Amino acid sequence: MRNREARRLYTEIPTWVRSGILSEEGAERLRALNGKPEGRRIRNVALIICAIPGSVLVRSGIILLFADNWSEYLRTLQH
Repeated sequence: MRNREARRLYTEIPTWVRSGILSEEGAERLRALNGKPEGRRIRNVALIICAIPGSVLVRSGIILLFADNWSEYLRTLQH
C-alpha cells in the first residue's frame, strides 16, 4: 500500500470505529495488515533539492537571453 493511502487509512479507522462501522478488533487487523505509514520520503527532499537550482538556472537563462539580445529588441521597437 502506498504511503499516502496508508496515512489516510490510519486517519479514517478511528472514525469508522466510533461510528460502529468497524470493530476495534477489525481496526487492529487492518492496521496489522497494512503496516504503519512511513514518514516523509527522502525522494521528496531530493526532488526539492534538484528543483530549486533547476528553476534558478532556467530563470537565469531566460534573463540572459533577453539581456544578450536587448539591443536587437530596442532596434525592432524603434523601426
